[in-house]
Amino acid sequence: MRRGHVVTALVRDSRRLGGTSARVTEGDALDPASVARAVAGQAAVITTLGPVATSPPELCSRATRILVQAMQAHGVRRLVMVTGAMVGHPRERLGLLYRLMLALAPGSFRERLEDRRRSERIVQDSGLDWTLVRPPRLTDDAPRGRFQAGEDLGLSSWARMPRGDLAWFLVDEVERGQWRGRAVAVAEP
Repeated sequence: MRRGHVVTALVRDSRRLGGTSARVTEGDALDPASVARAVAGQAAVITTLGPVATSPPELCSRATRILVQAMQAHGVRRLVMVTGAMVGHPRERLGLLYRLMLALAPGSFRERLEDRRRSERIVQDSGLDWTLVRPPRLTDDAPRGRFQAGEDLGLSSWARMPRGDLAWFLVDEVERGQWRGRAVAVAEP
């Protein structure tokens, strides 16, 4: 990685990963042995796990519990976890579209949000050195090298963030720990 870190990535299917300088470990986030292999010897963990339509209903909370247990067993203390703006950011700081989506969301969407909220609580109760990161809609736009962050950051209905800028923020948070023990929203300015 350009910032001098050696990265280990736990992925289900390495063929979908593309070219990377990371050490790749194939496995399943719900398999304690796979997670333990990926966590062992690491200085910190960044998790970006999120559900897709075919995911089990409790994917995030189950995987987070397994991850926390592996980190505790291997003495890895630093955890930066990406959830999402609608997961736990203060409702009054979300734009109208976000609030409407929360109010009108179908049951399956609400279940996935509640699962993500359980994940956040597991991390907050873990005793680890954690940061929760809540981005808005992520894009494949080129990174701009600018973003804003805050616990009470206002996120408009059109808030977004390039994935590359989110990646930069995540590594920066591991290195600097500005938001230790807090949940922070990030977005383009």
